[in-house]
Amino acid sequence: MSRTQMLAWIMCLLIAFMACVMAAKATYRTAMLEKDFAAVQEAAVAHSAALDRVSEILDRLDTRMEFIAASRAVRARMKDGAEAAESGPAADRAVE
Repeated sequence: MSRTQMLAWIMCLLIAFMACVMAAKATYRTAMLEKDFAAVQEAAVAHSAALDRVSEILDRLDTRMEFIAASRAVRARMKDGAEAAESGPAADRAVE
C-alpha cells in the first residue's frame, strides 16, 4: 500500500470513529431527554390535578358569591318595599 492509500484508510477510520462517538452522544442525549420528559409529564399530570381542584374551588366560590349577591338584592328590595309601605297613604294621613 502506498502512503496515500494508507492516509486515506486512516482518514476513513478516523471519520468512522468520530461518527460513532457522535452517535453515542446523540443516543445518550436522547435517553436523558426521554427521562426528563417522563419527569416533566408526571409533574404536568400532578399540576393538572391541582389546577382542576383550584378550578372547582373557584367555581364553588363564584356560585356562592352569586347567591350572596342575589340574597342581598332580595333584602334590598324587601327593605325598599317595607320603607315604601311605611311611607304609604296611612303615613300621609298621620302627618296631616
